[in-house]
Amino acid sequence: MNQPFDPMRFTNYEVDAVVSFAQQARLRSGRNNVIEIGVWAGGTSRELARNGFKVYCVDHWLGNEHDALGPLAKEYGPANAFRIFCQNMGEMLFRRVHPCFGESLMWAEAWPEHEKVAMVFIDASHEYEDVKADIAAWKPHVASGGLLSGHDYSEDFPGVMKAADEHGIDGLWGTIWYKWL
Repeated sequence: MNQPFDPMRFTNYEVDAVVSFAQQARLRSGRNNVIEIGVWAGGTSRELARNGFKVYCVDHWLGNEHDALGPLAKEYGPANAFRIFCQNMGEMLFRRVHPCFGESLMWAEAWPEHEKVAMVFIDASHEYEDVKADIAAWKPHVASGGLLSGHDYSEDFPGVMKAADEHGIDGLWGTIWYKWL
């Protein structure tokens, strides 16, 4: 358990797509900050930070019982998972990458209203009610011209599809849904 597991949970094109979306959102909104909901080992967070973004990483590091992280979370436990995330961030931790340990809705409620962000990327619980709640809670924190997006828009996760569709997405890139605000 002392060795970090592979932090890159997405295929490269998906991580590249998230970074590309964030770059477009930075240009459109004039903001350089991103909130990632559900970060686990931090593969996407790390790439966003490497591309000059300040990344706020919201997670409880308990995993998601409805996907592959469930068994990993039980094996590692939240303290070890969080420690591995921190190790994976290296010297970017607390410089460009800022972990926000806890529940997404708690952080959304506590987030300063004046601190708008270029992009919010949702990849936490994939259950319909949870995704719907995350979209509603985080949308007000996205700057004008910014982007609200998420991962796992696929038949494997009908809750993600339903919540994103109800929100009125602008499009898809692989399994990433997005909505410009």
